[in-house]
Amino acid sequence: MDLLEKEIKDNGNIILSNSQIDDFIRRNCLDKDWNILRFDVRLDMYSILIRLKKSLGNEKHNKTNTMISNHTKAKRKKVASYNEYIKLLENEVRLANGGRLTSEEINEFICKNELKSDWNINYEDVNEDLNTIYKKESEYQNVNSNDDTNSIKNEKSNTRGLHENQTISMLDKMSSDDLKIAEMIHESLVRYPDIGEDAKRWRFILTDVLIKRNLEINLLSILVEEGIIKAIDQADTIEIIHGRFVDMLNSDYGIDSSVACRMVQIWIYGYGILYLKKSYNSL
Repeated sequence: MDLLEKEIKDNGNIILSNSQIDDFIRRNCLDKDWNILRFDVRLDMYSILIRLKKSLGNEKHNKTNTMISNHTKAKRKKVASYNEYIKLLENEVRLANGGRLTSEEINEFICKNELKSDWNINYEDVNEDLNTIYKKESEYQNVNSNDDTNSIKNEKSNTRGLHENQTISMLDKMSSDDLKIAEMIHESLVRYPDIGEDAKRWRFILTDVLIKRNLEINLLSILVEEGIIKAIDQADTIEIIHGRFVDMLNSDYGIDSSVACRMVQIWIYGYGILYLKKSYNSL
């Protein structure tokens, strides 16, 4: 993310256009080396801009502050954040019952959510994001169809024998997919025990083990940058960790609370329970 932040600052701390994003991806070979697409860069870009806004404080006439405010204040926009836009688009896909949206439906979606006027998001942008969503939905369905239900139940049963009742409650709320991601984090910690809180190394490792799971890669990496590893090390109670980081993702990055909750639980289970061997209620 350091490269992208530099790119944004070199551009005057304003939002990069699609052509600038494409040039950035090409110059840094991000698509070939890391399978990072325009969709992923835009998500990171808005996170960086929000962070820059916070650091600028109350400079009322600063160009960057004005630009970012226009993109983050919900009262000025029908859609409050880029993440909310993606959530709305995913919901449109689900309402289509697995079918693809027609051109008229895409244009109607842009119009009713005022995406062109508020976010300068056009038909081409929505169509590109739709293709990413279609691909993600297809991969998710394939993973679910290959899950061995009995194996998952046995795995949960064995875990329950090792931890207290509150740990069981959390595991029951986690999907099999999120449990697998947490186990990948645990395996990475066993393989690289010196990684600590190195956010750059974590992003590289997560990109390696979570193939084409860019949303999870970005949000789990943000949690490392925000100090979740140290917090789990030092925390006495799980409520403090869980609530604090879910609220942070929601308020600072515009991430939906249910998604934020999933990401925090993955770190708590993968690092706090599996790696550190802590119980849920005594983290």
